[in-house]
Amino acid sequence: MKADFQIIHSFIDDMGLKENLLLSLKETFNESTTISRGIEEQPANIEDWSIFDWIKLKYNHQSDGDKYLAGFILDLEEDFKEIIPDFGKKIQDDENIALVLKYDDERMQLEHKEYAKAIFVIEMRLREVLSFIFLDTYKEDYHNLLRDVDVKILHNSPDTEYYNRHFENEFFFLLFSDYIRLDNVK
Repeated sequence: MKADFQIIHSFIDDMGLKENLLLSLKETFNESTTISRGIEEQPANIEDWSIFDWIKLKYNHQSDGDKYLAGFILDLEEDFKEIIPDFGKKIQDDENIALVLKYDDERMQLEHKEYAKAIFVIEMRLREVLSFIFLDTYKEDYHNLLRDVDVKILHNSPDTEYYNRHFENEFFFLLFSDYIRLDNVK
């Protein structure tokens, strides 16, 4: 389970930042009510910790005075889906961290795939209904249905041959936001 984070913090060096993140991760595991795996070992050298590679710094850029902008990947060995939000809360509560943003969370990707599937089904039904209306209205030139409507088709408009090969029409090249403009006759 991976998640990308971006934080604004006040740690002076990369190792200080990484050590703080690792300590926060260790505390998150130890405080978790849903994960039974505790991380007990803590050798003096953090590079020897078993979880050292679970956090990979991507960048750590001095931003404003004593503030730094850092990006890192939390790459857990297993699917500890509850740890990611708990870890985010843990570091957000750290007085040395002013802001926490989370990107590219694999768990979030799975949720959003389901939303995308639902939106796709709705859009296909919408395209079907609109095609029905326009095909019934313009009973010829089936691949130029939007000729009298003031909307832009995405990119370059394909030709009739393309539409025929892919079983599509202009509605497949409209942005979702353009559907509302279909009543704008030129």
